[in-house]
Amino acid sequence: MMKMNPNFLSASIGLFALMSSATFAQGPLTPPASGDSVIGPDAALSTGTPVPFMKTLHEVEPRMPISQPASAAAITINTSGSYYLTENLFFLENGISIAADDVTLDLNGFAVTHENLVDGGSAIILQSGVSNITIRNGSIAEGGLLGTVFNNGISSSSNVTNVRVTDLHVRNCANQGIELPKTGGTIVKRCQVRSTTGTGIEAEIVSQCTVNEADSSAIDTRIANGCEVLGPGGILAEVASHCRSTVDGTNAAGLAADLVDDCEGDSQSGKGIAGLLVYNSRGECASGDIGIDAEIVYRSFGQAVNSTGIRADHGVAHSMASSSGLTGTGIRGQNVTNCRTFSNNLAAGILADQTISFSHGNGGSITGVTVIGCSQQLGAPITGTNRFFNKPLP
Repeated sequence: MMKMNPNFLSASIGLFALMSSATFAQGPLTPPASGDSVIGPDAALSTGTPVPFMKTLHEVEPRMPISQPASAAAITINTSGSYYLTENLFFLENGISIAADDVTLDLNGFAVTHENLVDGGSAIILQSGVSNITIRNGSIAEGGLLGTVFNNGISSSSNVTNVRVTDLHVRNCANQGIELPKTGGTIVKRCQVRSTTGTGIEAEIVSQCTVNEADSSAIDTRIANGCEVLGPGGILAEVASHCRSTVDGTNAAGLAADLVDDCEGDSQSGKGIAGLLVYNSRGECASGDIGIDAEIVYRSFGQAVNSTGIRADHGVAHSMASSSGLTGTGIRGQNVTNCRTFSNNLAAGILADQTISFSHGNGGSITGVTVIGCSQQLGAPITGTNRFFNKPLP
């Protein structure tokens, strides 16, 4: 058996004792006297009595209740803070007016309704110049007794800023559903609006909203994302993505935006989609107008009856189009490449002002100044001043 060096054993015991005294040393366990001055988190222990440190919800965000006002008179919020409804409210004219900055109004799942002999007023009004406003979680609707409605669900002046409206249901307004300026950081998200004679939702950004039966534009915004529309009015935006619009209003476009990405626009008698750049989208007109009408169309599908499936002033690429009826054109553009058309019109399947390349027509004709690598299954022969590597009719 190996013998341990006594000096090593003695040194190890001393080192262990030194480490133990440094690591496990404790301070005094007696609470400080009440007269001692203590600064910081331990200040509450200066009395020697344990006290709770947790704050209540009211201390974190003081919330002020709003209940039914006497005589259904309008309510004005003049002080910044967080407010919540305790019950359904009804008003004779205007409802709640916000006249202070930094206000959160939580409808708390309740409804604001209009009760009078005639329509009028706005359920919620944002006064001139207010900023940092949040409105959420409830509904605005017609009255249950007399059935009269607000003129507007939410109305505002043109200079309000940083307004966020979320999770509201607004229905049956004589004018507009949610009306905010299209500047200043106004956002409407996860809201539903139904049956307005004016615009359904107007704001700078509209996201994940649904609008049904808006007689004017359903959504009027700079950026529309993930929205769905059904009714007379469509979507009007600068940028639209992941949206779907089905419109039955006279000559109304399903969706009109400068940039359209991954959208569907259907119109009964207007353009399905109108824009500058249309990408990965589908546009359809049921009668007499254009499926997709844009400057540039890429990876999209357009369909029309007695009109043009896709029309692009500059170019169409990697797209498909269909035109049915006695008149119309599958695709018409400056340049067309890698496209396919279906048409029962013998006059025009693909018509380009300059070049058609590597495209296929099924019905109609293929006509351009230069036609390269194209094929035609049915319809008229391929025609063009310059023709190269085309496949003739079978």
